[in-house]
Amino acid sequence: MESSQRATERSFAATLAPQHRRWLAEQSAWLLQQGRFDALEALAAEWDDEERDDA
Repeated sequence: MESSQRATERSFAATLAPQHRRWLAEQSAWLLQQGRFDALEALAAEWDDEERDDA
């Protein structure tokens, strides 16, 4: 059975996920326009780490 704290964390993460994805999309677009491929790769790596943590 899932603990109350874990259920709250999952609910909170589900609420923020669309906003976080929108922010990532905006940041990615800006970084591409600026030619900042190094920063884009770092952002992608950070997102991959967060996805693994959430799984």
